[in-house]
Amino acid sequence: MIIFFPDPYPDELLYSVCARYTDIAAYPGSSSANQELFGSRSKVASVDLPINLGYLVANLPAGHQYTEDQIIDENTLLPFYTPFCPAERISSARIDMKYSHSPQIYGRLGIFSQHLPQWLQFCPLCVESDRQKFGEPYWHRLHQVPGVKVCPIHNVFLEQSTASVRKERQCWEFISASRVIKTTQPRLLKQQEPSHQKFLKIAGDIAWLLSQRNLIFSKNEFRNRYLHLLAKQGFATYKGYVYFPVLMDAFTNFYSTQILQDINCNLNSNSYNNWLMNIIRSPLSKAQNPLHHLLLIQFLGYNASDFFQLPSEFYLFGKGPWLCLNRASDHYQQPVVQKCHIKYFSGRKPVATFSCTCGFVYSRRGPDESDEDKYKIGRLISYGHVWLERLTKLWLDPTISILKIARELGVIYQTVKFHALALGLPFPRSELNLKLFQSSQQLNDYNMNQRLTKSTTKENHRLHWLEAIEKYPEASRTILQDKFFVLYRWLQANDSEWLNAHLPPTQRFFKHKGVARVDWSNRDIELEIAVRSSASCLKNSTGRPIWLTKTAITKKIGIRKLLSDHQDKLPLTVKALDELVETQPEYAVRRLWWATNCFLEENICPTRVQLLLRASLKPATVALPLVKAEIDKALDLFSRVNT
Repeated sequence: MIIFFPDPYPDELLYSVCARYTDIAAYPGSSSANQELFGSRSKVASVDLPINLGYLVANLPAGHQYTEDQIIDENTLLPFYTPFCPAERISSARIDMKYSHSPQIYGRLGIFSQHLPQWLQFCPLCVESDRQKFGEPYWHRLHQVPGVKVCPIHNVFLEQSTASVRKERQCWEFISASRVIKTTQPRLLKQQEPSHQKFLKIAGDIAWLLSQRNLIFSKNEFRNRYLHLLAKQGFATYKGYVYFPVLMDAFTNFYSTQILQDINCNLNSNSYNNWLMNIIRSPLSKAQNPLHHLLLIQFLGYNASDFFQLPSEFYLFGKGPWLCLNRASDHYQQPVVQKCHIKYFSGRKPVATFSCTCGFVYSRRGPDESDEDKYKIGRLISYGHVWLERLTKLWLDPTISILKIARELGVIYQTVKFHALALGLPFPRSELNLKLFQSSQQLNDYNMNQRLTKSTTKENHRLHWLEAIEKYPEASRTILQDKFFVLYRWLQANDSEWLNAHLPPTQRFFKHKGVARVDWSNRDIELEIAVRSSASCLKNSTGRPIWLTKTAITKKIGIRKLLSDHQDKLPLTVKALDELVETQPEYAVRRLWWATNCFLEENICPTRVQLLLRASLKPATVALPLVKAEIDKALDLFSRVNT
């Protein structure tokens, strides 16, 4: 049993604790120290992932409070690898570190020798601070993690010591920091240097990972998070298709080749089997360098802490049941909708269609970005029977105006009027028409209840008909026929002569004579001028460019139906439209230069990807010769402006 053993300092490697112990114990050789601490003379002094910790803990002085798991979590680098490896591999690695004598742990975690630092590193300012607080320096765990180039506490670069973790003579020996660290002038980071800031963020994320315990996730959780964030930034569809060429271009613009080389994360952008593609396709199918994941997480705009707090599953329109937004129902804005069908589109956002049992059906383009979005209706597909019944009841109440009906049902005036006419409700809403409608409804209900048949006497039917005419003397034949449909049809089938003799007189309407014919020649000239003016107005409008299509041009001046019905009579207008309509490449070029002007006004020099995203140019459009040439001109303009 070991008589004494120093307590670890904050964030100190177990290797550093053992090195301080061997300095105090003054062993004659490194093999003696290895034998007493770990039970083997041939054991390598592992800096990052020591093994056979069970032997060390069992031989610590009596009364100690240390366990194998505590040492692994607080004084080794395993927490750095834990989130990015399958749970079973981490479990096996812990067993190896506790009881194994063979260094199989590196193979389990997919660690290669080229990923490990060759020299132990230190922060000059941390060394000064440690000497003031503890009287000696020590090896900080964070500073030895692969990819850490800076100290996130003091914002300075790390320095290499003369203690090697790979040299054959030194790999068996525990080398303390006080033996090899010399006073060094710190090299400060530059706030304006992008690469320095990226190194600082990497170090900060790794420091956070080292402070976590049992941070284990499944490969589906990683993939769901990656695909959702990629889709939000336009690098993938919400259904899971990734635009790898665009992603690769943006990623290599975000991280320079030099940065990737400095942290041993070289990326072959010409291959579809590189590490970036692999961690997106199947994040934990095989062991990956944790730095690869951290680089992707930061590229997507997150740090490690925020990324791992994201939900494991993403519901683009929230989790059901969803809200019914039918103002006419008694469950308005209540979560009663059980049906939600999501439709995905290539290059566009998904659309969800919500169907309630009250018949109200609406859709919305997503995904929902805030809690307020669930109250929005993008497109109303069906109002449903509950809404129509409520409209009928309100319409037949003469004390309620149409505007008030519209406000109560959550629609505009024209919508109320349209559906009222479609339902056959009386219009205009005069007192006579409302009385006629209500009476006919009552009579029709009576007819349905009584099941009128031929056995009913003609006198009863004649009497009802005469009562209707007497009660509504101003009603026309058509109104009476519509409102008293059952009674009229019975009389027509069984007593037509009497019915024809007791119908109201016909009301004839005559067209005024002398109405001038349309002068199509003048109309054609006027419409040609209007079409050209409409196209000019659309083309010069502020904001995002509008595609000059026949529909857009004619819709603005309200001649779509006229042109469709009388196209042969308007040759000049048709010719003007053919000249003004834009092709897809022409519209794409106009969007490109609009985006270029926006960046110039904002005094921003965009990357190629940023320019294409703002102009909404798809890969197929970018490949068109005309568009490709204009993109090169725009990028050349930005380069000349910057110089």
